[in-house]
Amino acid sequence: MYTTLVDVSRLKAHLNDPHWVIFDCRFSLADTTEGATKYAQAHIPGAHYAHLDDDLSGAIVAGSTGRHPLPAPEDFATFLAQAGVTPNSQIIAYDDKVGAVAARLWWMCHWLGHRKAAVLNGGFHSWASAELDVSSELPLKQNHPPPLPLGASELHTIEHAELQRAHGQGADPAQSDYLLIDAREGTRYNGIEEPIDRIPGHLPGALNRHFINNVDSAGMFLSPDVLKTAYESLIDGSDKTVVHYCGSGVTAAHNILAMTHAGLNPGLLYPGSFSQWSSQDAELCPVVGQHD
Repeated sequence: MYTTLVDVSRLKAHLNDPHWVIFDCRFSLADTTEGATKYAQAHIPGAHYAHLDDDLSGAIVAGSTGRHPLPAPEDFATFLAQAGVTPNSQIIAYDDKVGAVAARLWWMCHWLGHRKAAVLNGGFHSWASAELDVSSELPLKQNHPPPLPLGASELHTIEHAELQRAHGQGADPAQSDYLLIDAREGTRYNGIEEPIDRIPGHLPGALNRHFINNVDSAGMFLSPDVLKTAYESLIDGSDKTVVHYCGSGVTAAHNILAMTHAGLNPGLLYPGSFSQWSSQDAELCPVVGQHD
């Protein structure tokens, strides 16, 4: 059973195993059709496509949710079941963004209580670099599959209201029960630039760990020992509950995956992330950054 990462050789060995279900999560914010186009042209044989907006997110409510709110658990369970996932399935997710989107599907599987879910280390690039077979054939989907039972969640979220109570207007982040980790690049965290959200900066008291630092120059995850050292240094002995966020609750899952792979307690996900926080009243949900 693989619960965090799996390498290309293991996936190759199980490529025809009916108990292994593969999801292609390639996606681009700049062109939301790009991932599906790449998938149609060439994907790991047998892989199903998972679209970030359509399959891994729920409906956006303006002024209330972030850009990629979680879908209802039952809806995601149905999506998995249509791809043939059962409680005994080993799920493998991959992308071409060093796991940035695949980690979202991984997190959601564990959120549903499906522990047998892992990310392909190195993603599609590692598969293609090994000169392994690819396919343009689309796998069959089940129109009316048996419901996928929802298990006990292994990964959890924090509600916006609770985070606002602890880090919003009038709150002292130093007295918070939570230690926030922002997965975005430093320029966005520091408020130097903000290409998407209306206000630049970060949540009060948040630390920064850009998710790209979880992988090496080849896009492979760092070893558990190296990741453990890095996150323990960042947390610096704090016993607070870690809360991960990013722009919209996607790449934050990458940091959660890294901490889980390192054997650490990964903490909680703030699904709405900065896109939800920064859309609220600025006095109720203050933002720290160069605009101050």
